[in-house]
Amino acid sequence: MKFYNWVIVLFVFSCQASCKKSGVTGPVTLIAKWELVNDSAAYGEAYITKTNYVGVPGDYFDFRADGKVYIKEGAKYDTLTYHMVAPDSVSIKTFNVNNYPDVINPFTAHSASIHSSNFPIFWVTDYRMVNLKR
Repeated sequence: MKFYNWVIVLFVFSCQASCKKSGVTGPVTLIAKWELVNDSAAYGEAYITKTNYVGVPGDYFDFRADGKVYIKEGAKYDTLTYHMVAPDSVSIKTFNVNNYPDVINPFTAHSASIHSSNFPIFWVTDYRMVNLKR
């Protein structure tokens, strides 16, 4: 009979342990200072012109609640405006040559990849991707 009592006690404790909430956090937000991993772009027919800037310590994209993003890439500083179009889509003014929403995918608490491309016109496409981490 003692063996069955131990089995019941172990079962009850295992059920209680499995019912605990595991660090539930709120929704992921873009508002933060993100480290720049890299900023790549391709322009022209068949992406003839390609660039890839690899971030160095101190480079950032700082998204603020007031709708501005402050950018530092090397010796260049810039301030752009943005607004969230959807939970995984942001529109950043002059992020790319087009005004289409820029997609954030994947977007987690620790990384974001913002990419934008326009529709090809006469086989000419513009594309930009920024990878961020925090």
